[in-house]
Amino acid sequence: MIEFPIYNLENKRSLTIEVLILVSSVVILYLLFPTMNPGVLLLPVIVYIVYKAKIDRNKMIGKIYLTGHQIRVESESNDFQINFSDIDKFVLTYSGYQGQRLRGDFIGPINTFSGIDNYITIVKDDTCFKCRFQVENLNEEQELVGLVENWANRGYDISNIRINQ
Repeated sequence: MIEFPIYNLENKRSLTIEVLILVSSVVILYLLFPTMNPGVLLLPVIVYIVYKAKIDRNKMIGKIYLTGHQIRVESESNDFQINFSDIDKFVLTYSGYQGQRLRGDFIGPINTFSGIDNYITIVKDDTCFKCRFQVENLNEEQELVGLVENWANRGYDISNIRINQ
């Protein structure tokens, strides 16, 4: 059995929108007060950096347990256990583990993967459960890959499982 923390899918505001708000606030300050000390224009930037550092949008909502033949979810809103043979649709998208270097990146050691942008969707009888899950290290990744191979050997449909390695 493998255990992963799960997170909401909600993404309140995209990073692009936040950066646009930041840039527009600096430009508006500059246009309103052209004689202002340039150092004061850095104030919105500093506030934004502190905001990003203090606010944690990734609130853990529970745990998901995967075994060779079933899935168990324990969360704030849903607690259920389901066998793979009873699932109408199962989608798993795995992107990487926490701290993994992003491929093709020039600033590799600085830019690492969060480990949270991995997704699971479970559909049974028109009831859908979606969440993000976190893989914390390479060992958990290898366990997940082994478990998916086990599902394939048992004859479960793994056509909607995407693992990027």
